[in-house]
Amino acid sequence: MLITKHHRLILICLGGVLLFFASYIPQIKTEFNFRDFLDKDDPDLLFFESLEKELDFENEMLLVGIRQSPSIFNQEFLSELKTFTNECDQLDSVDRAYSIATLSDFAKSPLGPMSFPFIHIGDPSQYIRDSVKISKDDRVLDWLVSRDLMAVSVVVHAKKNLSVELQDRLITSLDSLISHSSFGEIHLAGNVNSEITHIRMIGKELTINSIICFLIIVISLIFIFRSLVGVLIPGVTVIASMIIFLGGIVFFNRNINLLSTIFPTIIMVVGISDVIHFLTKYHHYLKVKTTRYEAIHVSFRELIVPMSITSLTTAIGFFSLLSSKVVPIRDFGVEAGIGVMLTLLITILFVPAVLTRINPNRFTLQKTSARNWDVLFDKVDRMTDFHGNRILFITGLFVIFSLFGISRVNENYQVIKNFSAHSKISQDLLFFENHLSGVRSLKLAVLPKGGRKVNEPEVLAEINKLHNYLKSIPEIGTVFSPASFYKTMNRAYHQGMAGAYRLPETKSEINRLDKYFSSKNNQFYRIADNENHIGIISAQLPDIGSQQMEHINVRILKWIADNLNPETVNFRLTGISYLSDKSNNTLKSNMMLSLLFAFAMVSVLMAFLYRNIKLLIVSLVPNIIPLVIAGGVLGFTGLIFNASTAVVFTIGFVVAVDNTIHFLSRFQIEYRQSNKIGEAIRITFTKTGKAIVITSLILLLGFLVLFRSELTGIFAQGVLFSTIIVSALCCDLFLLPVLLRKFMRNKD
Repeated sequence: MLITKHHRLILICLGGVLLFFASYIPQIKTEFNFRDFLDKDDPDLLFFESLEKELDFENEMLLVGIRQSPSIFNQEFLSELKTFTNECDQLDSVDRAYSIATLSDFAKSPLGPMSFPFIHIGDPSQYIRDSVKISKDDRVLDWLVSRDLMAVSVVVHAKKNLSVELQDRLITSLDSLISHSSFGEIHLAGNVNSEITHIRMIGKELTINSIICFLIIVISLIFIFRSLVGVLIPGVTVIASMIIFLGGIVFFNRNINLLSTIFPTIIMVVGISDVIHFLTKYHHYLKVKTTRYEAIHVSFRELIVPMSITSLTTAIGFFSLLSSKVVPIRDFGVEAGIGVMLTLLITILFVPAVLTRINPNRFTLQKTSARNWDVLFDKVDRMTDFHGNRILFITGLFVIFSLFGISRVNENYQVIKNFSAHSKISQDLLFFENHLSGVRSLKLAVLPKGGRKVNEPEVLAEINKLHNYLKSIPEIGTVFSPASFYKTMNRAYHQGMAGAYRLPETKSEINRLDKYFSSKNNQFYRIADNENHIGIISAQLPDIGSQQMEHINVRILKWIADNLNPETVNFRLTGISYLSDKSNNTLKSNMMLSLLFAFAMVSVLMAFLYRNIKLLIVSLVPNIIPLVIAGGVLGFTGLIFNASTAVVFTIGFVVAVDNTIHFLSRFQIEYRQSNKIGEAIRITFTKTGKAIVITSLILLLGFLVLFRSELTGIFAQGVLFSTIIVSALCCDLFLLPVLLRKFMRNKD
């Protein structure tokens, strides 16, 4: 055997490779961008990218929410708010910042447009009049000031196309300003903040998950082998695999993304499975073979095919994610698939080579529990033999119950549900939900037809109709549009007369307003490009979820089709929120296609491995049922079915099928020798049952690490992975033997 013959050279080469890639570990970089999770081929995304160069969108906007009890109309508070806003405005990466303390309204005067503050901070005697005016002004109510006048927001528009480093620096600067302020309650929200928070969490979770997974594996190995060598060999194998894998990611100029946080769990627990199977087999043959070399050779010969098939099926499951249109998911699939095969290669090379150097007397499995394992599997074997129909009945009940749970699956994606309820960012988002307009946005592009412009009377009239309709929808809060902008200018031109808050009726009136207020840019939103060829209607609303948002979008589009003139102007839904909801629905379909592809490829491999249609059917059923049960858990727990949870079903299937392959591979060997189903199952339990249970428990413990995540998508993955692992173990131990007895026959 070449590996044992050249074991010194192999160990030296592996050590050199390990040191080389370990040098790259400190250079690991994390990344997260909401836009990366959008469908790059979506025409709506291309349209959005053409708009954001000229108009304001939420992806560059940050909100600082501040609560002041009993009222914001406190001179000391307002003075500090003004100072704080100005400090935000002066930050290097900020385009502009404003709040109710810095904004000015304007009116016509003999000397031209006259500005005056929304709040006369230095004159408390005018606070009552200012508060009455603000409470009737749709431009600021629920946007810059809460209805109860106890909360305000500072709007910070970041410069466009900031790098990750500049975004991180901006958030750090804002955090510094916030920490040095004396505001009692203050919160930060916005896409830039969410992205930087994700990036920081990804790095933190990757480190913590790696450490916890390693500790779990070490503790498990101590209980299993009760020897230093028995702990070191698997531990070194998986740690070396992890270091080489992560170092390779850096070497090939790839970054760690949101999905990458489960790399440590996948690489370590999948790698440890093969090592435990090998060491368990090696220990078994040490009892009957005369030398360590014979034990290594026989163990290697028996396990190389099932180990290769299990790793290949797992890798195929990951590679199936290449069907996704989302770059981070494709990258994750490729990297994880390569990581699994890399771990297999290191296991095949390192474990036999290092065992060649170790005296067998120094490697022993714990002997005291051997009898207990035999008793346990003897009971399981008899249970599957005498109570097969009962096991099938109980399995059927679980499937039916799970199907009912699947019918209750929640597909209503909410931004706030990205984070655990106790996390700081979740509390920040809830502040804007409870006191201001909310964290979700609605954007409609204004596309004039027939050579018209946004600021023409007939176009503004249509925009105004839609603006009023949007305001009539209960869920929608603040609305900004070109119509509201021109109505505001018209009222200002007529010295603030209430009856003047209307659209100018002629083009000459519009031109007069544009000329008169040319120095007064819109302070809230850039609602049209410089040439008025295109505009935007922007609205804020609570995080009602993707499904309810979709219903609102359908209602809006239907109302537009029924009530507005398409020959004058068209309206088109756009914005990050709209694109995210749309992309998430597409991703779920892609993940289901990936699952079907993985299922088909695994079926082909197992058909090649077993060359028996009955065994193929028997092998697939115990691995489909855990997916159904996981779907039921998803429905009953209320966890959201989105892209991050949909990917679990593909990965879970190919991970769970590994133990089935090991069980059936041993069963085939014993079946050929004894020709009896019962005898083959009994011996299979004796020789593989312990390894299957141990690897499943380590898998379970590894995925339980994900429960501690503040990212609810990762937490949900932990719940679903754990469900699949436990269900698959039960199916392998109880359902699989029953199916073998039902489908297979004694050869004699």
